[in-house]
Amino acid sequence: MAQQAPVTGMRGAAVQGAFWSIALAVGNKAVTTVGQVALAWYLFPRDMGIVAMAASVVALATFFTASGIDDLLVQRHDSYEQDATQVFWLSLCFNVVAMAVAVALIPFAVRHFGDGRVGRLMLIQAASWPVSTVTLVLRPQLANVLRFKAIAAIRLGEGVVFTGCAVFLAAQGWGPYALVWPTLFSAIFSAAAFWCLADRPPMGWPKPVSWPAYITPGLLLMVGNFVGVMAIQMPNFIIGSLMDARGTGLYAWGYLVASQAIFLLVLNLRGLFTPLFSKLKSEPERLAKATAQAAYAITAVVAPICVLQAFFARPLIETFFPARWTDAVLVVYWLSLGFCAQPVALITQAALIAKARFGLALRLALLQAVLGALGVAWGCLKSGIEGAAVGAAVSAVLCLPLNLWILRGEVGCSWLRLLDAPKAILFGALAFLPSWGIFWAFGGAYHWWSNAAEGVAYCAVLALVYRLFDPGMFDELSGLRSLMRGAPGKLPDLSRGEQCP
Repeated sequence: MAQQAPVTGMRGAAVQGAFWSIALAVGNKAVTTVGQVALAWYLFPRDMGIVAMAASVVALATFFTASGIDDLLVQRHDSYEQDATQVFWLSLCFNVVAMAVAVALIPFAVRHFGDGRVGRLMLIQAASWPVSTVTLVLRPQLANVLRFKAIAAIRLGEGVVFTGCAVFLAAQGWGPYALVWPTLFSAIFSAAAFWCLADRPPMGWPKPVSWPAYITPGLLLMVGNFVGVMAIQMPNFIIGSLMDARGTGLYAWGYLVASQAIFLLVLNLRGLFTPLFSKLKSEPERLAKATAQAAYAITAVVAPICVLQAFFARPLIETFFPARWTDAVLVVYWLSLGFCAQPVALITQAALIAKARFGLALRLALLQAVLGALGVAWGCLKSGIEGAAVGAAVSAVLCLPLNLWILRGEVGCSWLRLLDAPKAILFGALAFLPSWGIFWAFGGAYHWWSNAAEGVAYCAVLALVYRLFDPGMFDELSGLRSLMRGAPGKLPDLSRGEQCP
């Protein structure tokens, strides 16, 4: 049952939630990585391209889904019990309508891409939306009582179900369908898991007369989610329209590989910080300090991962994946570098939603989606999938100052604290210079022993940089060790913006 876990206030909840979110996300990443290697041997770029094309058109129907309205239940955590039942029925209606819209779009998609499989893949993807309504309403219940460990565990389960089913079906020769049926299976698993863990799932009768009170603020969140989905899928539609299924598949697969650190780490933490920020919305000073600190801490973790991911893209892909995926190396390289700026964007969205600034969050997401689509289109016309990846990366970096400016104006974060996040990206990039020296000293070739030396050198130089210029980062890591030893009282109170001693 969804009873609140014994934590030492929001200090313990924040750090404990972050620890479990990261730990289980790492486990999820390990499962996903193994699955990607297996799928790469069973599937071809064209298979991935057909799925990406179908998803890019299905994304248009997400305008009508209720995804995103769960943030309303988090933002209004005090009235969850009164809101959940009607939000459930309202969301179910939206999701059924969205599925019908997706079915109506099938003839257009088949005609545009010239492949009948696109329509069948769209139908399977859309079928998961009504099922996901249960998760949509029950996940906020666990978040509101700060049960982040349970949420992270279910996310891990979703990853295991999806990856296991996908590999099994691919091995049986299901081709692109091996990547779509697991979407429905994982949605069913998630709904069942949240239903079992929830305390008093919403079981009342629908009262449509009360729905307008939720539609007005909820619609902005739903449209915001639609914009977020389109930001991911629009590049696939653009590339699928300008190139063939193989090129689309290479870009989509490269995006999937490059985004692992972001979508398994940062998105898990976004689900943690949205409810925590919501609890601080009545205390602007605490919210400002906590927001700036969160943006810095997550960027300091993600940026080095992205840098390493970019550098090791070629040796890892050439070693573990079939030669047919080698052309995606540069996609992974450029997108990994662009993702260094993504943590700040996600923290900005979490803070705006916590302050009920849904309209501004929507406009910001829309602007970033448009810039990303324009960058991909321009790059694709210039130099194919590599140019598309460069355009996407450049647009992501250009949005970083905009997100910092909004955090300054809307949340009240100080510029001194906000500049810590770009500083973390700079540290992550500059610390790799000695590793580049080692790389070229060995003739610019990829060998396992020289790659190992370069990785060790990077970690050592990065640790030295933080020790010299920001030793507080090590104190925060020590705080996590204290938590694991059962001494949460030694941790800094992240929700109060306290600094480590």
